[in-house]
Amino acid sequence: FHHSLSRLGKTPMDTPEELQLLGHGMSIVPQKGKVFLMESSQLIPENASSERLSEDISTFLDLKYDLRPLKDREGYGTESHQYKDDEAKEAFIDICDDEFLPLREVLVQQGEEAALWIKNYFMKSEDVIVSHPDEFLKLLDKW
Repeated sequence: FHHSLSRLGKTPMDTPEELQLLGHGMSIVPQKGKVFLMESSQLIPENASSERLSEDISTFLDLKYDLRPLKDREGYGTESHQYKDDEAKEAFIDICDDEFLPLREVLVQQGEEAALWIKNYFMKSEDVIVSHPDEFLKLLDKW
């Protein structure tokens, strides 16, 4: 995830520490304009991090009207109402099962590196806008 964000050219990428967190040889094509960054948990209305999300998105997009409030979801992940296809549900895995430990280790490492890079580099750009930054950082700490 952070590899793709890095290609927007919003950070200096001039230190060995930052480059190590990225660890890619992709081209960087600096983009003009601002980026609104959010974490998917901010879409859950009961999370403190979501309390200003609609307003902040509206401001970022310079909308002339208010966005509707976030709605509660029915279930999360594989319990979610969006997965109605029983055949597709059978192909789901539980990443916490022991057989997926090697994959989980890779994903956790990538999550930790992404969170560090987002906190220490990406969010420091004046072109990166985050709704409720303190709560956003708490969410990143869970990665």
